[in-house]
Amino acid sequence: MRNCGIAPEVIANVQATARGFFARQGGALQKLNSQVLSIEGLELDGESRTGV
Repeated sequence: MRNCGIAPEVIANVQATARGFFARQGGALQKLNSQVLSIEGLELDGESRTGV
């Protein structure tokens, strides 16, 4: 146990789970963003937001 009281393997497990979740969600969001921006005729640069 570390000083924070959380075992490193617990932290690693949570981080791995979060990475897997966001990887799956991010893939779906990226696909949706690409479709929306291609409809609007805009470039997808990963930075801009259309504000819609």
